[in-house]
Amino acid sequence: MKFFVVPLLLWQAIAQAWAYYVTEPELEPLSIAVTYRHPTIQPAPGYFFIGSWSKGIQGAYIVDNDGIPVYINNSVIPVINFGKQMLNGQPVLTYWTGTENAGGFGMEDGKVNILNADYTFNRSVVAKNSPDLHESRITNQNTMLSTFYRNESNVDISAAPGNYSTGYIAESCFQELDLNNNNTVLFEYCAREGVTFDKAYDPPPKEPTEQTPWDWFHINSVDKDALGNYIFSGRYTSSIYYLDAKSRNISWILGGKMNQFNGSGSDFFGQHHVHLIDEQDLSAEEVQQKNTNGTRHLALWDNAVLNGKSSRSDSRGMEFEIDFAKNTTTLIRNFEKPGNVTNLKARSQGSAQVLGGNSTMGHVVTDYGSTPAYAEYDANGESVLLAYFANPNSSYAYRVYKDEWVGQPKTAPSVAKIGDKVYVSWNGATEVTNWRVTQSSDSKDVNANANSTDVRKTGFETAIPINLNATLTQISALGKDGNVLSKSVVLDKDGKSQGGEMKGYSS
Repeated sequence: MKFFVVPLLLWQAIAQAWAYYVTEPELEPLSIAVTYRHPTIQPAPGYFFIGSWSKGIQGAYIVDNDGIPVYINNSVIPVINFGKQMLNGQPVLTYWTGTENAGGFGMEDGKVNILNADYTFNRSVVAKNSPDLHESRITNQNTMLSTFYRNESNVDISAAPGNYSTGYIAESCFQELDLNNNNTVLFEYCAREGVTFDKAYDPPPKEPTEQTPWDWFHINSVDKDALGNYIFSGRYTSSIYYLDAKSRNISWILGGKMNQFNGSGSDFFGQHHVHLIDEQDLSAEEVQQKNTNGTRHLALWDNAVLNGKSSRSDSRGMEFEIDFAKNTTTLIRNFEKPGNVTNLKARSQGSAQVLGGNSTMGHVVTDYGSTPAYAEYDANGESVLLAYFANPNSSYAYRVYKDEWVGQPKTAPSVAKIGDKVYVSWNGATEVTNWRVTQSSDSKDVNANANSTDVRKTGFETAIPINLNATLTQISALGKDGNVLSKSVVLDKDGKSQGGEMKGYSS
């Protein structure tokens, strides 16, 4: 047997050939192909937040309007519902991670991770009933609304469509957890308390078992209003429910077999991501007045398909109004056919985010769930942007969000020197506009007899030509005002680190 000694530089070259980035060879980006941009209408400010999962690349990603990565956090298990929220007055990132079963809901190992604005770990949200992948919404009271599922055996399902007596079900529930008090359960509710099996559209499997229980309701979103009442969505009943928290009674139902409203706003099927809009600043009294004889606005993602049955050719985002005085619901804005692409359908998953939670702010971002695509529209429903996940064996996102974000990593910029170039990146940093290359002929001090050049930041990683005669090289990250945000390690002539980095964010 022969052994070959491969020189270090050759090993580095081989590794770099397989890597996406010289400075961060272990990171793999979620490749985004932006296939449509409106010629005159610009996308809203901010970044897209994508938690990807399934057969392709998995992880948490932040990308800009051109699909260029800003933050990459790869994972070996699913990452779902990744986005920006507020906790105790501070911006944070949240995402669900765990194991998804064949029925499309989270299992017992599920948890919600929370990261700070510098991407350091804040906490994991776990509870007796493990949070499910579908919802992890933080409220203004620093509580979290999360869905969860639990198997129940020997349940009387004789009211279900078909001819059944008893069997296993996957019961749909939600809970509200106090994030500042050890995730104490403040409220818990399961669908069977107020909804009966005959409202489901599909019958149980041939023989519901513990391994294949009947997922009769499939809860997939929860929201809460100023009155302390809840709105939740049942995909397999194609209905939205408004729950009075004090009485635990369902006050009204929109959509499905028990629809209580007339009009175009109830024309959805197999929906996702139901949430209130235009209510951020309302008092409990104002919401009560709306419930009595006023109007309320909601948004949702209309998959328009459920277990192979379709209600229309295209999935869409919907914004609609419920008029409680007239008992009607009216479609206000419709978001579909991005870039004039037709027959674009999400057979599962998906979202429709009204940016800022306020319809007057205009833009809406939609995600096509099981079809790996997302889009943005302006206030008039005009398509602004369409993008696809371009990775081989493409992943998909349960939801895609957009928000303004200031990422301030605690790390220093990463650098690598190859040939006559130095490469630099800073994973998660959003405020860098330029890189300052400082080179010196001094053997000990990079700032002695130094020459500096500022270069525009391009993409996730920037390649910068350098003077090969210099002894030391260091890269500084510059903000829009030219202020130094951080500094990389100092590299010697051979590209080896000499320390001297400035970690963290200097504002």
